[in-house]
Amino acid sequence: MNLLAALRDKMRRLAGASAGSISVELAVTITLLVIIALPMVDLGMGAYTQMEVYNAAQAGAEYAAANPTTWTTDAVSNAVTHATSLSSITVNPAPPSPPGSCGCVVNGQLASATCGSTCASSSTAAGHYVTVGAQATYQPLLDYPFLPSPMTLSSTATVRTE
Repeated sequence: MNLLAALRDKMRRLAGASAGSISVELAVTITLLVIIALPMVDLGMGAYTQMEVYNAAQAGAEYAAANPTTWTTDAVSNAVTHATSLSSITVNPAPPSPPGSCGCVVNGQLASATCGSTCASSSTAAGHYVTVGAQATYQPLLDYPFLPSPMTLSSTATVRTE
């Protein structure tokens, strides 16, 4: 019985001890912060990559608009690839050769039209339009059940050149 009383006394002293509890609390807190922060950083990098793809498509369209009669498919593709530091950026689809395709804007959408014809919706001549597409892949750091891995990110930009 003496051994049992000594063991009970020892357990009471350990239960009241607080030495080391701060270390345990810090370890749990840091673990939770990492679990929350890592996906946020990962998805933020994916969002940044999508912005880079969007900006690259815009750069290609802006190049075609700035050079309405002299742009080439290769020059627009170069504008897209040099607008970003992403190594996986591609031009997709490649823009057509100048002058591009003809169309009219109907209800905010570009509709095909014969070059030189008059648009019924606005009584203006059909314009020359260039659509530039950019695409890149992003490999998330973690596998998420609701996202594909790798993700294909794409964007298009359409501009009237004439």
